[in-house]
Amino acid sequence: MLPVLLAFVAVVVLFTLGIRWGVVIIGKVLGKVIDERHHHAEYITTTGQVPEAWTRPYFKQIVALQATQGLEPAARERRIARLESQARRRSLKGIDDLLRYFARAPVFADDHSRRVLMEQLEAARETWREHLRNQG
Repeated sequence: MLPVLLAFVAVVVLFTLGIRWGVVIIGKVLGKVIDERHHHAEYITTTGQVPEAWTRPYFKQIVALQATQGLEPAARERRIARLESQARRRSLKGIDDLLRYFARAPVFADDHSRRVLMEQLEAARETWREHLRNQG
């Protein structure tokens, strides 16, 4: 009987520690995600530009393509154009995600603050879309 009771206590302790550890890890991950969203929103509203983190992977690939030897120039340009298009889509998706987040996030002192941020982000999105229309 004692071994069963000890096994039960051990399982309960391990389960409790596992839950605690999981909550801490999830809290850190969510904290980082929320911090990035707020940082990106601040960057967009102060500069009007796309956060570099959103487009960096695409432009790294473009730089690598430009340095690739033995690739036909036409094929290189097609690949670069495709990566630039993906970077533009990622930028618009990113700002749309921010708009959805801030539309429902409980981080504002009042509704006026939420409206101001939303208007600034929507204005940036429209500016980016207009810029993309003129490019493509």
